Parts: sequence; C-alpha cells; structure tokens
Amino acid sequence: MKSVDKIRGHVDAWWTSGAQAMQLVKDGEVDMASIWNGRAGTLKKAGAPVSFSFDQGVLTADCMVIPKGAKNKEAAMKALAMFVSPQLQANLPLYVDNGPVNEKAFETGKIPPERIKDINSAPENVKKQVLQDAEFWRDNLVEATEKFNNLIQQ
Repeated sequence: MKSVDKIRGHVDAWWTSGAQAMQLVKDGEVDMASIWNGRAGTLKKAGAPVSFSFDQGVLTADCMVIPKGAKNKEAAMKALAMFVSPQLQANLPLYVDNGPVNEKAFETGKIPPERIKDINSAPENVKKQVLQDAEFWRDNLVEATEKFNNLIQQ
C-alpha cells in the first residue's frame, strides 16, 4: 500500500475491467499500463502501437476440479488428464495468448517459434515472473481490496 500511495497521484486511471484497460491504452490516455497479456496481445494484433514484457509480471493459475462425490469420477479424471496433455495444451496458443499449463506442450513442435515469445507460460517468460500466492489472496483479498480502494479514492 505504501508503494501505491507513492504513485497514486501520477495514475490517470485505475481500470476496473480488461476492456477498459485496452481502451485506455488504445486511445493513448496512458503511457504505460498493467494489463493482462491476452488483452495486450489483442491490441498488438489490431495494430495498436504497443509492446509488452513479462518482466516482473504476475503469473496466475486457474484450476479444474472434480466435485467430491462425482458419479463419474473415473471418466472425469481421464478427461482432465486429456485436457492437460501436452498435445492438446499445445493447441491453446494457436488461438489465444494464454499459454499451456503443461510445459511439455512446448516440446511438441506444434507451437510456432515466433509465437513462444508472446506466451505467458513459455519457459523463458515464466522465469521473469512471480507466481501469485493463492493462499495469501485467499486469506487477504477482502481486506486488501478494501484498503486499496480506500487509498485510491483519497
């Protein structure tokens, strides 16, 4: 919060949606932005004069779950294993800028080398980022969000 307090007077906009972040960058209303890589990639592909880096980025993850007591647990386990297989995961960056969760996807040869530099989960890009601490945010999201919102409204 101390770091946010130091810069808040120099921040033109605290975006609240990915679309708003894109619009701010596209319209040239900001000189720099923290933005999801998929949104930045979309701007770049659309011809906007932008570039981005994964340096000091925050790598986040999602998860897939099988609910306790699922009637078809074995079939669901097989489906999840298929979903995260290197061969299927290697298809993801062919359509979106989010990368595969399985590192072995980069070994399949499916992902064109020129695409790898723009993929958040590419091994060289992962080294530049910090993994978001899910346990910390589970325990502190509500309080941290309230403090942040109060600080930027001052």
